[in-house]
Amino acid sequence: MIHIGLDFDDTLMDTRKSIVSVLNKQLNRNIMFDEVTIYEISELYGQSFEEFQEFFIINQGAIPFLTGNTI
Repeated sequence: MIHIGLDFDDTLMDTRKSIVSVLNKQLNRNIMFDEVTIYEISELYGQSFEEFQEFFIINQGAIPFLTGNTI
């Protein structure tokens, strides 16, 4: 199954908050989402864009997605 995610700046769901939670668990970090002041979450963890893409692909099942209407 192919997943397509659209989230406009956390408008539909707290995508970035979920990503921070999963990265904290995997990398044994304790970054508090409420203290995040930058948009590029990968920078908080010292990841390149490519590393972050790979993380996202591998961990799709661990990041909650909004279900509902399908196209």
